[in-house]
Amino acid sequence: MQQDSQPASQYDFIMNPDQKATKKPGRAMPNLPKPALMILAAAVALIILILLYSLVFGGKTAGTDQMVGVVGRASEISRISEIVAQSAPDTQTKNLATTTQVAMDSDSSRLTAYLRGRNIKIEAAKLNAYKNKKTDTEIQTASQNNSLAAYYTNYLKSSLGAYAQAIQSVYKDASNKARPILNDAFNNAEVILTSPQVANTNAS
Repeated sequence: MQQDSQPASQYDFIMNPDQKATKKPGRAMPNLPKPALMILAAAVALIILILLYSLVFGGKTAGTDQMVGVVGRASEISRISEIVAQSAPDTQTKNLATTTQVAMDSDSSRLTAYLRGRNIKIEAAKLNAYKNKKTDTEIQTASQNNSLAAYYTNYLKSSLGAYAQAIQSVYKDASNKARPILNDAFNNAEVILTSPQVANTNAS
């Protein structure tokens, strides 16, 4: 007796549990040698470290720019103070200008060293943005009018006040290494601002 041959169905394993379904070929992991696997694992670990570093320090760019701004303000106050120290006719104004110049130079040098230690380049254009040539003209006019002492103390009230505020803005996001430098810079500004020669001057 001739038996009818029927094509096997791909669902026969459902009807016949004893029959195992034929596995479809899939994508197998490449059989890499052990050294290659170690290199691959190291590369993955490096990528993860780079991503973590970016997450932790990537948001510090704005803070870095603000810190460069603090350096720019200190440099400009120092520059003006040097001009005043050379032009002032009285000893008190000369001493105040010299003291301020030394303090600002110290702040600027320490912050610059910190930034360079982090491989952060300080562009001259960013520092020059804080230079105000109008102040030079006003100093000349004040010298001619014999009012340089009053002009300079008022200048310090304005410029050092802005300087202290800039430091406070940077301080909250600064690193543990930068905070002592910023704290000293803030204290320098406060000492000058609260000195009798500056504090007792009425702003014009």
